[in-house]
Amino acid sequence: MPALRCVFLGYLWPIAQTIVRSQGAVLLGCGIELQRSKSPQMVDFCEREKIPWFDAKLIRSNPAFDRLTSSHVDLIVVGAFGQILNKKILGASRYGILNLHPSLLPAYKGGSPIEEMILKGETKGGATFHWMVEGVDEGPIVKAEPIPIGSNDDYATVLERCVHKGEIMMGELLKVPIEAWPRLEQTSSERIYAPRTQEDGRIDWQADITEIQRKILALGWRGWARARTQGQELIVRRARIVGRENLGVPGEVFAVTPAVVVACQNGALELLEYDFFRPLVRGEVLI
Repeated sequence: MPALRCVFLGYLWPIAQTIVRSQGAVLLGCGIELQRSKSPQMVDFCEREKIPWFDAKLIRSNPAFDRLTSSHVDLIVVGAFGQILNKKILGASRYGILNLHPSLLPAYKGGSPIEEMILKGETKGGATFHWMVEGVDEGPIVKAEPIPIGSNDDYATVLERCVHKGEIMMGELLKVPIEAWPRLEQTSSERIYAPRTQEDGRIDWQADITEIQRKILALGWRGWARARTQGQELIVRRARIVGRENLGVPGEVFAVTPAVVVACQNGALELLEYDFFRPLVRGEVLI
Protein backbone atom coordinates (compact mmCIF):
# COMPACT_ATOMS: atom_id res chain seq x y z
CA MET A 1 0.00 0.00 0.00
CA PRO A 2 1.27 3.55 -0.67
CA ALA A 3 2.65 5.42 2.32
CA LEU A 4 0.30 7.96 3.90
CA ARG A 5 1.53 11.53 3.54
CA CYS A 6 1.09 12.97 7.05
CA VAL A 7 1.30 16.26 8.91
CA PHE A 8 1.54 16.37 12.71
CA LEU A 9 0.20 19.10 15.02
CA GLY A 10 1.10 19.24 18.72
CA TYR A 11 3.95 18.41 21.09
CA LEU A 12 3.58 14.65 21.65
CA TRP A 13 6.77 13.82 19.78
CA PRO A 14 6.64 10.03 20.47
CA ILE A 15 3.52 9.82 18.28
CA ALA A 16 5.27 11.73 15.51
CA GLN A 17 8.27 9.45 15.93
CA THR A 18 6.05 6.42 15.40
CA ILE A 19 4.90 7.92 12.11
CA VAL A 20 8.52 8.51 11.04
CA ARG A 21 9.51 4.93 11.86
CA SER A 22 6.52 3.36 10.14
CA GLN A 23 6.77 1.97 6.62
CA GLY A 24 3.13 2.93 6.13
CA ALA A 25 3.56 6.69 6.39
CA VAL A 26 5.85 9.63 5.69
CA LEU A 27 5.88 12.73 7.89
CA LEU A 28 5.93 15.89 5.76
CA GLY A 29 6.15 18.38 8.61
CA CYS A 30 5.07 19.35 12.14
CA GLY A 31 3.18 22.34 13.51
CA ILE A 32 4.31 23.31 17.02
CA GLU A 33 2.79 25.83 19.44
CA LEU A 34 6.04 27.29 20.74
CA GLN A 35 4.49 28.92 23.81
CA ARG A 36 3.65 25.57 25.41
CA SER A 37 6.02 24.25 28.08
CA LYS A 38 6.60 20.86 26.46
CA SER A 39 7.14 22.14 22.92
CA PRO A 40 10.98 22.33 23.12
CA GLN A 41 11.05 18.52 23.17
CA MET A 42 9.04 18.50 19.95
CA VAL A 43 11.42 20.99 18.33
CA ASP A 44 14.38 18.83 19.38
CA PHE A 45 12.73 15.79 17.79
CA CYS A 46 12.15 17.61 14.51
CA GLU A 47 15.71 18.90 14.41
CA ARG A 48 17.10 15.47 15.23
CA GLU A 49 15.01 13.70 12.60
CA LYS A 50 15.37 16.54 10.07
CA ILE A 51 11.59 16.98 9.89
CA PRO A 52 10.45 20.44 8.71
CA TRP A 53 8.50 22.29 11.40
CA PHE A 54 6.71 25.62 11.74
CA ASP A 55 5.27 27.85 14.44
CA ALA A 56 1.61 26.79 14.50
CA LYS A 57 0.17 29.88 16.19
CA LEU A 58 -3.09 31.15 14.64
CA ILE A 59 -3.45 27.89 12.75
CA ARG A 60 -6.64 29.04 10.98
CA SER A 61 -4.68 31.67 9.07
CA ASN A 62 -1.17 30.27 9.18
CA PRO A 63 0.74 30.63 5.89
CA ALA A 64 3.20 27.83 6.74
CA PHE A 65 0.36 25.38 7.37
CA ASP A 66 -1.38 26.49 4.18
CA ARG A 67 1.79 25.93 2.14
CA LEU A 68 2.38 22.51 3.68
CA THR A 69 -1.16 21.32 3.00
CA SER A 70 -1.46 22.88 -0.44
CA SER A 71 0.14 19.77 -1.92
CA HIS A 72 -1.24 16.25 -1.48
CA VAL A 73 -1.72 15.41 2.24
CA ASP A 74 -3.49 12.21 3.24
CA LEU A 75 -3.71 12.55 7.00
CA ILE A 76 -3.22 15.11 9.76
CA VAL A 77 -2.43 13.66 13.19
CA VAL A 78 -2.98 15.75 16.32
CA GLY A 79 -1.32 15.10 19.67
CA ALA A 80 -1.75 17.82 22.34
CA PHE A 81 -2.69 20.84 20.26
CA GLY A 82 -4.43 23.72 21.99
CA GLN A 83 -6.41 25.43 19.25
CA ILE A 84 -9.92 24.74 17.99
CA LEU A 85 -9.83 23.60 14.38
CA ASN A 86 -12.42 24.98 11.97
CA LYS A 87 -13.87 23.49 8.78
CA LYS A 88 -10.97 24.75 6.70
CA ILE A 89 -8.42 22.86 8.81
CA LEU A 90 -10.64 19.80 9.18
CA GLY A 91 -10.83 19.55 5.40
CA ALA A 92 -7.14 20.13 4.70
CA SER A 93 -6.26 16.44 4.20
CA ARG A 94 -7.71 13.61 2.16
CA TYR A 95 -8.88 11.37 5.00
CA GLY A 96 -9.28 13.91 7.78
CA ILE A 97 -7.69 14.63 11.16
CA LEU A 98 -6.87 11.87 13.64
CA ASN A 99 -6.62 13.07 17.25
CA LEU A 100 -5.15 11.33 20.30
CA HIS A 101 -7.31 12.12 23.34
CA PRO A 102 -6.07 11.04 26.82
CA SER A 103 -9.23 9.32 28.03
CA LEU A 104 -11.60 6.58 26.98
CA LEU A 105 -14.03 8.61 24.90
CA PRO A 106 -16.80 9.53 25.23
CA ALA A 107 -15.81 9.92 28.89
CA TYR A 108 -13.83 13.00 29.97
CA LYS A 109 -14.12 15.21 26.93
CA GLY A 110 -12.58 18.66 27.00
CA GLY A 111 -9.34 20.38 27.86
CA SER A 112 -8.32 18.71 31.13
CA PRO A 113 -9.19 14.98 31.01
CA ILE A 114 -6.17 13.73 32.95
CA GLU A 115 -6.60 16.32 35.69
CA GLU A 116 -10.29 15.48 36.00
CA MET A 117 -9.68 11.73 36.22
CA ILE A 118 -7.11 12.18 38.98
CA LEU A 119 -9.29 14.64 40.91
CA LYS A 120 -12.18 12.19 40.83
CA GLY A 121 -10.06 9.24 41.89
CA GLU A 122 -10.53 7.19 38.73
CA THR A 123 -8.59 3.92 38.65
CA LYS A 124 -8.82 3.54 34.88
CA GLY A 125 -8.10 6.03 32.13
CA GLY A 126 -7.34 5.51 28.50
CA ALA A 127 -6.05 6.67 25.16
CA THR A 128 -8.39 7.19 22.21
CA PHE A 129 -7.71 7.93 18.56
CA HIS A 130 -10.77 9.51 16.95
CA TRP A 131 -11.62 11.47 13.82
CA MET A 132 -11.99 15.15 14.61
CA VAL A 133 -15.20 17.01 13.79
CA GLU A 134 -16.37 20.46 14.83
CA GLY A 135 -17.81 19.27 18.17
CA VAL A 136 -15.40 19.06 21.12
CA ASP A 137 -13.90 15.55 21.20
CA GLU A 138 -16.75 14.23 19.10
CA GLY A 139 -16.18 12.18 15.97
CA PRO A 140 -15.95 8.44 15.32
CA ILE A 141 -13.52 6.40 17.41
CA VAL A 142 -10.79 4.62 15.48
CA LYS A 143 -9.00 2.86 18.32
CA ALA A 144 -9.12 3.06 22.13
CA GLU A 145 -7.27 1.25 24.90
CA PRO A 146 -7.49 1.50 28.71
CA ILE A 147 -4.63 2.43 31.03
CA PRO A 148 -4.45 2.04 34.83
CA ILE A 149 -4.33 5.03 37.18
CA GLY A 150 -2.81 4.36 40.60
CA SER A 151 -3.54 6.31 43.77
CA ASN A 152 -0.08 7.92 43.62
CA ASP A 153 -0.04 8.64 39.89
CA ASP A 154 0.26 12.29 38.98
CA TYR A 155 -0.40 14.13 35.74
CA ALA A 156 3.03 13.31 34.32
CA THR A 157 2.84 9.57 34.93
CA VAL A 158 -0.68 9.28 33.52
CA LEU A 159 0.25 11.31 30.44
CA GLU A 160 3.36 9.21 29.88
CA ARG A 161 1.28 6.04 30.10
CA CYS A 162 -1.28 7.46 27.67
CA VAL A 163 1.36 8.53 25.15
CA HIS A 164 3.06 5.14 25.31
CA LYS A 165 -0.28 3.48 24.62
CA GLY A 166 -0.80 5.94 21.78
CA GLU A 167 2.55 5.00 20.26
CA ILE A 168 1.55 1.35 20.17
CA MET A 169 -1.88 2.07 18.70
CA MET A 170 -0.47 4.44 16.06
CA GLY A 171 2.01 1.80 14.98
CA GLU A 172 -0.74 -0.81 14.72
CA LEU A 173 -2.97 1.47 12.65
CA LEU A 174 -0.22 2.29 10.18
CA LYS A 175 0.30 -1.40 9.42
CA VAL A 176 -3.09 -1.65 7.71
CA PRO A 177 -4.74 0.40 4.94
CA ILE A 178 -6.45 3.49 6.27
CA GLU A 179 -9.67 2.43 4.53
CA ALA A 180 -9.77 -0.59 6.87
CA TRP A 181 -9.45 1.42 10.09
CA PRO A 182 -12.37 0.92 12.49
CA ARG A 183 -14.97 3.68 12.73
CA LEU A 184 -17.16 3.52 15.83
CA GLU A 185 -19.66 6.32 16.22
CA GLN A 186 -19.93 7.91 19.66
CA THR A 187 -23.49 7.26 20.76
CA SER A 188 -23.55 8.93 24.17
CA SER A 189 -23.22 12.60 25.04
CA GLU A 190 -20.93 13.02 28.04
CA ARG A 191 -19.99 16.16 29.95
CA ILE A 192 -17.36 18.42 28.37
CA TYR A 193 -14.87 19.61 30.99
CA ALA A 194 -13.50 23.14 30.72
CA PRO A 195 -9.74 23.56 31.21
CA ARG A 196 -8.72 23.96 34.82
CA THR A 197 -7.37 27.29 36.09
CA GLN A 198 -4.86 28.33 38.70
CA GLU A 199 -7.63 29.11 41.17
CA ASP A 200 -8.70 25.44 41.11
CA GLY A 201 -5.40 24.57 42.79
CA ARG A 202 -6.02 26.50 46.02
CA ILE A 203 -5.52 24.02 48.90
CA ASP A 204 -8.14 23.82 51.63
CA TRP A 205 -6.39 22.15 54.57
CA GLN A 206 -9.80 21.47 56.16
CA ALA A 207 -10.67 19.17 53.23
CA ASP A 208 -10.25 15.40 53.22
CA ILE A 209 -6.57 14.50 52.91
CA THR A 210 -7.22 12.28 49.89
CA GLU A 211 -8.87 15.22 48.13
CA ILE A 212 -5.88 17.46 48.91
CA GLN A 213 -3.43 14.85 47.63
CA ARG A 214 -5.41 14.39 44.40
CA LYS A 215 -5.36 18.13 43.82
CA ILE A 216 -1.57 18.17 44.15
CA LEU A 217 -1.21 15.12 41.88
CA ALA A 218 -3.44 16.69 39.23
CA LEU A 219 -2.32 20.33 39.32
CA GLY A 220 1.07 20.41 41.05
CA TRP A 221 2.95 19.99 37.78
CA ARG A 222 1.61 23.36 36.65
CA GLY A 223 2.54 25.05 39.92
CA TRP A 224 -1.15 25.54 40.63
CA ALA A 225 -1.43 23.66 43.96
CA ARG A 226 -1.03 26.58 46.31
CA ALA A 227 -1.25 27.72 49.93
CA ARG A 228 -0.21 30.84 51.83
CA THR A 229 1.66 31.62 55.01
CA GLN A 230 2.50 35.04 56.43
CA GLY A 231 1.06 36.62 53.30
CA GLN A 232 3.40 34.76 50.94
CA GLU A 233 2.45 32.19 48.29
CA LEU A 234 3.72 28.62 48.64
CA ILE A 235 3.57 26.28 45.63
CA VAL A 236 3.27 22.56 46.33
CA ARG A 237 4.52 20.44 43.43
CA ARG A 238 4.66 16.98 45.01
CA ALA A 239 3.48 15.47 48.28
CA ARG A 240 2.55 12.15 49.84
CA ILE A 241 0.24 11.00 52.59
CA VAL A 242 2.26 9.89 55.63
CA GLY A 243 -0.46 9.43 58.21
CA ARG A 244 -4.19 9.25 58.75
CA GLU A 245 -4.31 10.57 62.30
CA ASN A 246 -4.93 14.18 63.32
CA LEU A 247 -1.56 15.72 64.25
CA GLY A 248 -2.67 19.29 64.88
CA VAL A 249 -4.46 22.29 63.43
CA PRO A 250 -5.18 21.75 59.71
CA GLY A 251 -2.43 23.48 57.75
CA GLU A 252 0.04 23.53 60.65
CA VAL A 253 3.64 22.62 59.81
CA PHE A 254 4.03 19.70 62.20
CA ALA A 255 7.67 18.89 61.39
CA VAL A 256 10.49 20.22 59.22
CA THR A 257 13.19 17.58 59.79
CA PRO A 258 13.93 15.13 58.36
CA ALA A 259 10.97 16.13 56.16
CA VAL A 260 8.35 18.88 56.04
CA VAL A 261 5.05 17.45 57.32
CA VAL A 262 1.79 19.40 57.31
CA ALA A 263 -1.20 18.46 59.44
CA CYS A 264 -4.57 18.04 57.73
CA GLN A 265 -8.04 17.47 59.13
CA ASN A 266 -7.73 13.69 58.93
CA GLY A 267 -4.05 12.99 58.35
CA ALA A 268 -0.68 14.43 57.40
CA LEU A 269 1.09 15.26 54.14
CA GLU A 270 4.83 15.26 53.55
CA LEU A 271 5.79 18.00 51.12
CA LEU A 272 8.24 16.31 48.76
CA GLU A 273 8.75 19.32 46.50
CA TYR A 274 7.62 22.88 47.05
CA ASP A 275 8.59 26.44 46.15
CA PHE A 276 8.90 29.08 48.85
CA PHE A 277 11.28 31.97 49.42
CA ARG A 278 12.57 30.46 52.71
CA PRO A 279 12.52 27.18 54.65
CA LEU A 280 9.22 26.48 56.39
CA VAL A 281 9.21 26.73 60.19
CA ARG A 282 7.65 24.23 62.59
CA GLY A 283 4.41 25.60 64.03
CA GLU A 284 3.51 28.05 61.28
CA VAL A 285 0.14 27.54 59.64
CA LEU A 286 -0.57 27.32 55.94
CA ILE A 287 -3.89 28.73 54.76
